[in-house]
Amino acid sequence: MSGYWDLKASLLCRRLPAGLVAVAINFVTVGGPSALSAPAAPAANTKKLSGYEVEELTSLNGKYKVLAVEDAVRVEHYNNGYVVVSRAPKWDVFLYRPDSREYAQVAYKDWLKANLVLLTTMWTMELKKPTAQKRFLQTGRPVVLYSFPNTDVVSGFYRTTARGEFDDMINNRGEVLCLDFPKDIHAGGISGRVMALPELQGVALQATRTSQKVKSWSLKNGSIKHRDDISPAQFDLPAGYKKVPFGRALFSSSSEKDAVNDLMGGPGDKP
Repeated sequence: MSGYWDLKASLLCRRLPAGLVAVAINFVTVGGPSALSAPAAPAANTKKLSGYEVEELTSLNGKYKVLAVEDAVRVEHYNNGYVVVSRAPKWDVFLYRPDSREYAQVAYKDWLKANLVLLTTMWTMELKKPTAQKRFLQTGRPVVLYSFPNTDVVSGFYRTTARGEFDDMINNRGEVLCLDFPKDIHAGGISGRVMALPELQGVALQATRTSQKVKSWSLKNGSIKHRDDISPAQFDLPAGYKKVPFGRALFSSSSEKDAVNDLMGGPGDKP
């Protein structure tokens, strides 16, 4: 049967509009409730926190917002309708949906294996350890630029600055620009999974890949705002939600689940 799905994925990615390519399906189901701690209790401290609000645009699944403070992170995906919260010291990840009032709990180490990118194999999934990093100020904000060697995936969702073919991405280099905040690597590791990025310190702002012929992007920044009025409650799991197993129904939109049904010939809510 695997050859059948490989054929369907191959046919799917033969020709799509220039600069936008889709390939194989790669889903990961992670985490078991028995090994995890109980949901974090609501924050007792009502003092406002200082941090950053970052809005991001992806090349394939719309927009999301990250709220990051020194010891907690929140990701709100506008298009797919899910919210992720986590905080020190355990950094267990809680993903919940306000529409269904359901949540799942995932250990941090398992979250780093999760694939939240549906219907595609991303070049960012090949990124492991950066070969170089450079810290500097960009419009007065501290950032860090991570450089990566050539990735073999020459397809996957990305947008280019010029019309190109698959082989135009041969001999490429990848770069991920992150806000140099927070210093705790867990926040960057959690928020970066939205675009299948490896564990990096700081909130990702931009992910680009450049070859001799094409410069492409899979993630770019919409806005950055420093805030001193962030409520600790932003990082709490809301009360009254039902715990369910972690699966793609929690983090995919209805249109994406329909696409899975069309391609796989079965229910789109199975992990």
